[in-house]
Amino acid sequence: STAQSTDESTLASGREGRTVVQPPRQGGGALTDLTVRLHVTTRGTERVLPFRDEAVVGTGERASVQLDDPFVSATHARLERSDAGLRVVDLQSKNGTFVGAARVVEALVPLGVPVRVGTTELVLKRPERDAGAPTFESMVGSDAARRKVYETIERVAPSQAAVAIFGESGTGKELVARALHQRSARASKPFVPVNCGALSKELVESELFGHEKGAFTGAEKLHKGAFEEADGGTLFLDEIGELPLPLQAKLLRALELGEIKRVGASKPMTVDVRIVAATNRDLRTEVKQGRFREDLYWRLCVVPLQLPPLRARRGDLALLMRHFLKVYAPTHASVTISPEAEAKLFEHGWPGNVRELKNVLHRSLLLRKGERIEADDVLFDVEPGATTASEESAAYDPHADDSDRVYIIGKTLESVEDETFLKTWRRLGARPTSVAKALGQSRGAIYRRMEKLGIPTAAENEIKDE
Repeated sequence: STAQSTDESTLASGREGRTVVQPPRQGGGALTDLTVRLHVTTRGTERVLPFRDEAVVGTGERASVQLDDPFVSATHARLERSDAGLRVVDLQSKNGTFVGAARVVEALVPLGVPVRVGTTELVLKRPERDAGAPTFESMVGSDAARRKVYETIERVAPSQAAVAIFGESGTGKELVARALHQRSARASKPFVPVNCGALSKELVESELFGHEKGAFTGAEKLHKGAFEEADGGTLFLDEIGELPLPLQAKLLRALELGEIKRVGASKPMTVDVRIVAATNRDLRTEVKQGRFREDLYWRLCVVPLQLPPLRARRGDLALLMRHFLKVYAPTHASVTISPEAEAKLFEHGWPGNVRELKNVLHRSLLLRKGERIEADDVLFDVEPGATTASEESAAYDPHADDSDRVYIIGKTLESVEDETFLKTWRRLGARPTSVAKALGQSRGAIYRRMEKLGIPTAAENEIKDE
């Protein structure tokens, strides 16, 4: 019978939410997992997994690709690479293996043709070539240093190993963490980011491990911590070097035992999380100076991953510039960068890395006078204390000359947009229609900005608009 039925013995041996792919074998052969992917779709959720020469699909411990599917047997089918595509062998499964409507015992399946086991669809594909900027997950770049990062992610993601990401601020540590999650067997489960540096010392334990109702003053209801929220998935501990020493000991215990205890609870609970940590500090120096536990360092740094700064990725600079122009340019607008502006961008050292580049290009787009970004439109951040330009924006003066305005690290994007609006407003003689055209916005958006900044809308009646 081809009717689907629940295999109770299979369900008992399966591990819900965990699809574990064996790490690549060591030695010999080309790196095939960079050229072919196994797309696994269960109940509408797709995961893309590296695939080398063969895999056994099922729900049991012996399967190299473990599925959370009640209609799949413990060892359901074997998949093998062949010159023709994919060789599929059914391993006497209870509910069968299907290609289209046909139940098969053994079949050669071309790349791109779905194979169904239970309610899961398996498709072997080559990665699609993006006509735009070369990307990996949501990361843009094809520089040799960046490709090395991508290759490491490919190799490490299918494992359960803890990963520690090192890199300067703005190098994309969270993007790498998300890529590790998306390329893993845990992709259908939660990805929970926690910024350890942003948590107050009083609440950091509660945020990580949760608390019971009444555990302390203000604990009016039960609170699940990040570990509990990430159960089955990935917990991303950003700025791990900021975690207080007492909490480092509790974190180490949670990682070693696989269990946590809410604040105020009498019993621990078991959790299953993969840890990805990140920091812009040198943790080895922190260990030597007694600010970071050595045992926790070794527990987190099973796989250390160093991200190169933007200044070491000069080959990606033009690529990233084009990408952010496309992202931030007004709809249907074709904006280019003059050779002088491009030279200015290439000469900059980019201490804020990709995050700074994104802000500078967004700002340049807002400041441009036409369809091309000129060198004068490119303004870089300066160190705090170098200017008192923030005082300049405290009051609105439609006749003020702000040509010497500079932008300071720490300002929000909203404040930069407000100042850009004011500069454009003054330059164009307080004419809403002209400002709307220059900024690529509707007149309604301009009037809302005027109201927000306290600019009288009657100004349009005082100065003839275009």
